[in-house]
Amino acid sequence: MGYQLKKIDLLSDLRIQAPKLNMDSIIKQIEASDTLSSDTVVLPPPIAEVKVDTVLMHQRDSLFNMLHTTHGADSTGNHIEDYTFGHVGLKRFLKALEQAKQRPVHIAVMGDSFIEGDIFVADLRSQLQQLSGGHGVGYLPITSVADPFRASVKYSSEGWSTHKIGVDTIRRYTIPGFVYTADTTAENHQLTIKMARRYKTMRSVSQVQILYQKNVESKVNISINGEPSKEFVLPKTKQLRSFRINQDSIYTASMTFSHTDSLTLLGTTWDGSNGVAVDNFSVRGCSGMPFVATNSEENLKLNQIRPYDLIILQYGLNIVTDDQLDYNWYRYHMKHMVRHLQSSYPTADILIMGISDRCHQENGEFKTMPAILSMLYTQRKMAKELKVTFWNTYGAMGGENSMVQFVAKNWASKDYTHLSSAGGRELARHFLKALMNEKKLYEQSATKLQ
Repeated sequence: MGYQLKKIDLLSDLRIQAPKLNMDSIIKQIEASDTLSSDTVVLPPPIAEVKVDTVLMHQRDSLFNMLHTTHGADSTGNHIEDYTFGHVGLKRFLKALEQAKQRPVHIAVMGDSFIEGDIFVADLRSQLQQLSGGHGVGYLPITSVADPFRASVKYSSEGWSTHKIGVDTIRRYTIPGFVYTADTTAENHQLTIKMARRYKTMRSVSQVQILYQKNVESKVNISINGEPSKEFVLPKTKQLRSFRINQDSIYTASMTFSHTDSLTLLGTTWDGSNGVAVDNFSVRGCSGMPFVATNSEENLKLNQIRPYDLIILQYGLNIVTDDQLDYNWYRYHMKHMVRHLQSSYPTADILIMGISDRCHQENGEFKTMPAILSMLYTQRKMAKELKVTFWNTYGAMGGENSMVQFVAKNWASKDYTHLSSAGGRELARHFLKALMNEKKLYEQSATKLQ
């Protein structure tokens, strides 16, 4: 009847289970040096034209080590762990943030159901926009299973077929992970968007874009703020492009598409002309690995339309299991995926969010899964090898058994895995604090190096 029952084992006390590593032993394993062997991923050769001042880079390394209150791995999530040579992992993004009043700063948050419904991302977006300017909710899919509980915007659609990366291998996917075609059995093909009042910076926008990959003769009737609709002809294309509408204070819009036989949509975007824009690219049940198969040409086209300054990767929850503690294979595949992103979005800094806390039952009590710490170690090692930045989500939540406290405060659901809106707000606050700490370090280092 649509309800999911909890699994009950009446003979659980009688069963003999295989011994598992407890938390103490897994912590010792993680604290050991290099317990996972390196793989043989071939890194791209350095670009000969780029000249690096190695003396300056060593000075930056030494300076950042002095400025940090803790060295190396961070167990609290208070700062961003930067594994780049010279500590320049967020240099491009922070420089872009300084220019936010003159141009848009684009951030992509890629993840699974942990960020679905704009959990965490909406509050991060709101806080960044309040600090550096910007409006709107950024990217919106055409259809989404998270429609009913998304607090940052209200939208509905009719007459579309959804195609998902990792399931469909025919279409050309980019980092949103979905494409949409018209359902041939439907009479209407519509999309209605209404800005919500919850977040002050997302109540209206001045720029709307329709992103589409293919079109021959499609038209769209658009009504903005309840005014009479206007018909527009979408330019023909066989590659990703955008159709833009600019108007002050857009708080609601209704779109009706016609002649849709050849139309393939990627989604829509809702922003201002400058300031911070944060796109939520959540794909339920995704490990992150399928994105290694995204189309390079379409990725580059998307980066021309929305040049990303920072890409945040939140994955891992759909991989961890009670009976597995070695995730070396996952690190191997994810490194390929990140390298693919770096070549497709060359202007973006990469930040890996470590896995969040997740609990399972032990003798009737909810406790952190030992596999969480194994995945956390694997992700940090991956960040070191890729020479990108890393944030300890698990540590920011409070470490071991922190999810139990989140559930008790109604900051997380009783599956002991996913956050509520309040929990997302709390985590976004910690992340922004770490990001601002990193910003201060950059400013201090710039002054001292001068």
